[in-house]
Amino acid sequence: MNIARPVSLSFLVVCLLASPSLLTAQTPAPTASASQPAASGTAAASVSGTEGPAEAAAYVKGFNASLVTSSQHDSASRWSSSLTPDVSYAYNSHLGMDFSFPYYPYIDIYIPGGTILKPTSNLTTQNWLIGDAQSSVRFSVSPSFMDYVFTVTGGFPIGNTQYGLSATQYTYNFNNHFDTNVGIFSPEVELGFGDSTSLLKRRAAKANVIIGPLANFTVGTSIQLPRNLNFTVTSVETGTGPAEDNGFETSLDIPLNPHVVLSGFYDRSLRQHEDTAGFSFTFLLRVPKPAPKSAATPAAAPAATPAAAAK
Repeated sequence: MNIARPVSLSFLVVCLLASPSLLTAQTPAPTASASQPAASGTAAASVSGTEGPAEAAAYVKGFNASLVTSSQHDSASRWSSSLTPDVSYAYNSHLGMDFSFPYYPYIDIYIPGGTILKPTSNLTTQNWLIGDAQSSVRFSVSPSFMDYVFTVTGGFPIGNTQYGLSATQYTYNFNNHFDTNVGIFSPEVELGFGDSTSLLKRRAAKANVIIGPLANFTVGTSIQLPRNLNFTVTSVETGTGPAEDNGFETSLDIPLNPHVVLSGFYDRSLRQHEDTAGFSFTFLLRVPKPAPKSAATPAAAPAATPAAAAK
């Protein structure tokens, strides 16, 4: 089955510039006292971090589900599009788990060839391929001065091995996430380690899987903008050996309604000299409930983190 080539970069830019006009029906975020951040009841405003709006689904008590459709252009491997369904269950505001896997209706990918002495790689277009599945268990706490989330993720080798979309073995990642709210800013730090690049939480995902010991470090901030828009900028340091990379990533989340979020993202790899840009739509079955309005003097509402929104 032939799949039409994804939209061009110029169309992507036009979509992102035109999308704020769709938000005229959105209501402002609820106000809150300085001691209690407000959850606006939309996916974009309930998330700060590299995972994006889909992360909010894992913090709604009980069963929940999300679907992310994404298209991106990589300066090295060109176009890819993916569908990522996710099913989650939160036992309470502190403990939850989820299961997801990527599915690629369209992907440009390099296939290794040649011989040991003369290796080659050819860029080819493939359709309807699946990547490795993953399951995560999260534990979160929210003291008065910060939010902390500890995540253990396991990878399951169900992906396509012929085109490098599978680790071909069970994999793991341990991640520590810290963030706090300072006005409209939500500074964050992440520290983790594992053995597969497929388990790293990035907006601009890399389809090819690299296996081996690696550590990941992320520092950045989310900025809560008018009309519940959320802008995030982070600096990333990842891995050792072939998986080593550093650079920065930016993203803008635009809620079209409480259950649908349009996102645009750009990733610059300084070590590998690659640029990746794309956009995605996130669909959530259930979203965090908005926090009650405070009787205190209205003030600018900071972006509420998933752990705080689940309270």
